Amino acid sequence: MYALASLQPLTTAYRVGDVEIDPTAVVAPGVLLQADRDSKIVIGAGVCLGMGTIVHAHGGQITIEAGANLGAGVLVVGSLTI
Repeated sequence: MYALASLQPLTTAYRVGDVEIDPTAVVAPGVLLQADRDSKIVIGAGVCLGMGTIVHAHGGQITIEAGANLGAGVLVVGSLTI
């Protein structure tokens, strides 16, 4: 009989590339912030990123402006402003 390994809780967020996060932003566990080469992510003041959110800047800049809230599991890809 085989025993399945128990799932471990996500305790960290990951940041790859040129990512700027305001110190008042809240980033939940399991968030992935990935900026490709020649791209950037800017997270504004008071932003809340829910658990498991993925923000992937591709071909430009993603700006999440002050006060925005992205719920758990949101996927944002490209170059845009929220």
